Amino acid sequence: MKSKLVMGIWAVVIAFGLWVYVITAVSPGSEVTVEGVPVSVQGQTTLHERDLMIVKTLDTAVDIRLAGNRSDLVKLDKNDISITVNVADLDKSTADENGMVSLFYTVRVRNDIATVVSSNPDKIRVVLEDRVARDIPVVINYGDTQTPDGFEEEAATMDYQSIPVLGPKSVVEKIDRAEVKVDLTDKKQTIEQTLVPTFINEDGTETNTDLLKWEIEEVKILIPIKCVKEIPVLVNVIPGLGANEDNTSIELEYTKIRVAGSEGLLADLDSVTLIDTVDLGEIFAETTITSSFVLPPEVTIKEPATSNKEVVITITFPDLIIREVDVPIANLEYLNLPEGLRAEAVSETVRVIVRGTKAMVEQLTAEDIHFTLDLAGAKTGEKNWELKVVLDEEYEQLGILEAVTARIALSQKNERSIP
Repeated sequence: MKSKLVMGIWAVVIAFGLWVYVITAVSPGSEVTVEGVPVSVQGQTTLHERDLMIVKTLDTAVDIRLAGNRSDLVKLDKNDISITVNVADLDKSTADENGMVSLFYTVRVRNDIATVVSSNPDKIRVVLEDRVARDIPVVINYGDTQTPDGFEEEAATMDYQSIPVLGPKSVVEKIDRAEVKVDLTDKKQTIEQTLVPTFINEDGTETNTDLLKWEIEEVKILIPIKCVKEIPVLVNVIPGLGANEDNTSIELEYTKIRVAGSEGLLADLDSVTLIDTVDLGEIFAETTITSSFVLPPEVTIKEPATSNKEVVITITFPDLIIREVDVPIANLEYLNLPEGLRAEAVSETVRVIVRGTKAMVEQLTAEDIHFTLDLAGAKTGEKNWELKVVLDEEYEQLGILEAVTARIALSQKNERSIP
């Protein structure tokens, strides 16, 4: 009897203990709130295949109210909970005018040890945008730096002229250039560098590249630095026919060129001379001549930019005039007339065409012009002979433009003269 009483008391104690355990430890009706559970966005690869992308997730975390056994809930943290939202099936038609879409999400708790009572927010908002590709030109920025005086940088070469970029349309379309910076200060030799480009927007600000993708991380550049020098273009002139450099206009298409080359080569290069000589004795009227010059092989022309080493020379005679003078044949002196022969001119005058300054040509008279004719070895007969024109000393600067000829008859002295 006594033992049954003791066992009954123990049964009551054990039952009470189990009840207390269930109520305080297991507590199947317990709830807990887990704050800031991060959101994972899935399906973006599929979205990219349709040239779309998520550019912003407005709700990046969710507060979850869970129910379950207290013993399980006290062990939970946000790492035991996953929240996923799938964007694979989104298109522009599901978004508002700003590209925003609100999506339901999935909550999973480790080993399903709790159920979701509520969550905040109830949907995840994302921003959808077109995904575009574009080639961004690579540009060298020298800033305010300059090469030293007498040196200039030439056109740079780069292993990449542009960088293909992939990203949201709103970002990609604003990119102006992929910029690499180069300092020219004190540079006298060719620059070879490998540089990391920076994307710059049209407004000059640096591009936010968080959502961009590109593969070209570095650009190799080569910038030749050359010594530069301005030198004159010269032409040799031979005076003639009353024309010289003082009374003739000889204009070159350009009289100076800027050349580039090594410092050593340019040190000895003070001018270039055209290969053609202007012989004024062979030019009778306004004339243009195209000539050229030669530079050392490693020297190039910077200015004029259009030069191909050819120069047009224009020759005019603004200070000269031409005049025809009829001179009596009596002014002709025969030289070395063979013995036994006599010479007689058929015509009484010959015409001489002279060129020179206006003052000198207008002062010239027929009496200032004489002729000589060398008849050494001549034989009888009548023909045209070229006369040598002799001008008085004060008119020796005048030029005779055409050969002067006269018809002369040679006969034996005992023959009748020409009537």
